[in-house]
Amino acid sequence: MKKAQKKDPFDVTLTEQQETDLIHRLGDATEEAFSARNSIIGDGGDLDYYQWYYEQGQTSPKALRWPGAADLTSFLITESVDAMRARMVKTIFVEPFYIVEGWGQSADKAPFVEEFHQWKVEEERLQGWIAKVIHTSLIEGTGILEATERAEKRKQRSQEDVALQTDEQGSPMLDDKLELMLQRDETGDFVQQSGPGSASVVVDRWKTIKQGPQYRLVDLRDFVFLPGHARDESEVWGRVKRFYRRLPEIQARAKEGIYRNVDKLSEVSDRSGTQFEMRDGQQIAPQVGNAIEKELFEAQVLLDLDEDGIEEYYIVTYSIQHRQILRCVHDDIGLPRYLSFTPFPRSDSVYGYSYVQKLITLAEEHTALRNMIADRSALATNAPILRVQGALWDPTEQRFGVGAVIDVRDKNELTAMQIPDVPASVIQREQAILQAKERVSGQNDVALGSTPEVGRTLGEIQIRTEQSFVRMDEAIRNVQETMEDLGQIRHVLWVRALEADPAGGIEPPKGFIQSLALRDQTMPGDLITADQLKGTFRFKPRGSTDAADLNREQQNYNAWLQTMAHLAQLFPPVMALFSRPEAVRALIEQGLRVNRVRDRQAFLPPVGQVKTMLQPPMPGLGMPPGMPGAAPGLPPGLPPGMPALPVNGPAPTVQ
Repeated sequence: MKKAQKKDPFDVTLTEQQETDLIHRLGDATEEAFSARNSIIGDGGDLDYYQWYYEQGQTSPKALRWPGAADLTSFLITESVDAMRARMVKTIFVEPFYIVEGWGQSADKAPFVEEFHQWKVEEERLQGWIAKVIHTSLIEGTGILEATERAEKRKQRSQEDVALQTDEQGSPMLDDKLELMLQRDETGDFVQQSGPGSASVVVDRWKTIKQGPQYRLVDLRDFVFLPGHARDESEVWGRVKRFYRRLPEIQARAKEGIYRNVDKLSEVSDRSGTQFEMRDGQQIAPQVGNAIEKELFEAQVLLDLDEDGIEEYYIVTYSIQHRQILRCVHDDIGLPRYLSFTPFPRSDSVYGYSYVQKLITLAEEHTALRNMIADRSALATNAPILRVQGALWDPTEQRFGVGAVIDVRDKNELTAMQIPDVPASVIQREQAILQAKERVSGQNDVALGSTPEVGRTLGEIQIRTEQSFVRMDEAIRNVQETMEDLGQIRHVLWVRALEADPAGGIEPPKGFIQSLALRDQTMPGDLITADQLKGTFRFKPRGSTDAADLNREQQNYNAWLQTMAHLAQLFPPVMALFSRPEAVRALIEQGLRVNRVRDRQAFLPPVGQVKTMLQPPMPGLGMPPGMPGAAPGLPPGLPPGMPALPVNGPAPTVQ
């Protein structure tokens, strides 16, 4: 097999038999993977059950024990998931979002690349997508974020010299409108030619402009790994997404050369509503006319289709129902497009544990107790009335209520049923469930943002909270490993976007240039180009639970300053560390962050300017300009009480 030279929905040449074998291999593997997880992702499966609990779902009124009975769902899952998601998102999204490390010659570019991606992270609204995928991963066990190339078509007009169509005598040919006929090549593009036999015409061209990455959250009900029994990422050779697309859109893409074999698809809809959609009130629109939707699958697979002995990534779009391949092209990025976020990984599956799954039995027991307590309290408060058979009182004629007059022949004809209130053992059992939830979830009341139990000392609460953060930190680290992969693919997609940019690059905003200046970095030119970003880099997420509590960080920062001031008095070489411009700037930057100062750039001078400020004054010139009131011999930025270290001469003697 040889690679096709012409741009085509199939950029690898397959025989009819090879194409048939490929669709059967992919179709069978996809069906087996979905079937193996049917009890989890199918209608009424585990995922539907977990979502129902998170949404505080209620049962059908017909399923109630009696009219007016309590229908209360446990709040444990909703509370725990929301608290964990909020903690994880706050921990992960700090500034800078990524710490960029470069290898070899790329090391000098690392600060520039770091500032570029910090700017683009905010522009891409990445925090919203990460919050969604973390929320999904906590409920479903694994969250799938699809990162693809964002592109749009723009019409560009240019003046070009195009070859004319001529007859056998060499004379220009005219069309029905008596206009010159222009030559086109096999791709339908104009044949450019200057000189005799050509004409200068205005040509409108549609060009695809790449604009970096775009994201989509893929429901785990519509996603599987191949093979379905894979236990580790190293065993995965394919990632498959199911989606629906309207038939007119598929046909339009076939005309654009994106799909083929579209005529072999039926004109009958493949879309039907699921129990999950119906429960949420999502009705499927009538599937007629241009609203007909077809079920398609898109797979990123690692195969050796060109038989060169090396497996490569391919993007294959196909229909299992009709056993047709619509597209099969090389994935020139060579990185996984579907990123799996798994806070709680499993040892026996590539999918992770659901956070809800760990709490589900406690939630079920809590649900039963809540309804039991509510029903018993309602009965005790509004006890049923015992009426002697044949009694004078008819409740349909004389309503029972405040101030009502009830006719009886004997006071014993009507009595209130004596129902004791909820036993104390039931209340104690509910408290035991709440305590068990704390052990299982790894979050205490402080971590959940609620008032801790009575009787806990401050020291005990702090110790329990710190240990709770340790368990959270493990889940956060698991997510951050995937964030490193996301950083790699984002970088590749932005380099490709800048390479394809007609202007040769993009103009940076003023804030980007100011951020570079604070790091003693300058723009190499007026535009950010692909060459400025190319290199070997590692994108390491910076956030951790240690940096999530700013109040605690502020206390630690102040305590550290006091400790270093005492050390500098005892060991003069320690003070030399605070005379370095980098140290002074780092102290200011950390102080601004933990004290929540918004406009940090107003207080953060570049490192070069700090060096000038730290230079000793020339004899007879006094203090450097701009430093009024500075203490003699005390470099700027040093804490009060810390002795100054002369730039020249021996160190001061410690008394």
